[in-house]
Amino acid sequence: MISDQDITKLKETFPTKEDFSELSVKVDGIQEELGDLKVEVGELHDKFDTLSNKFDSMESKIDGMVGLLEASLQEHGAGAVHLARHDRHITALATHASVSLAD
Repeated sequence: MISDQDITKLKETFPTKEDFSELSVKVDGIQEELGDLKVEVGELHDKFDTLSNKFDSMESKIDGMVGLLEASLQEHGAGAVHLARHDRHITALATHASVSLAD
């Protein structure tokens, strides 16, 4: 037969109804915290999406500005070549006409 000592030892070894009820309360609290955490993570995800869209927009604008800058640099390079050609022609004409150019 089971003695009082055995019952005490069993209560110390195995969980009781009270232990399970305390555990249930703790699990319920954890579930509520997880629900709140899911909401916060969802909000963060939305904010990151918004930031991502803003950076995509900025990237598009910067790409456009870089394109304009490259076109401007090409135009300036072509103008410099054109002016250099004019300088060579003017110098050749002045030499041929025996005219000195003042600097």
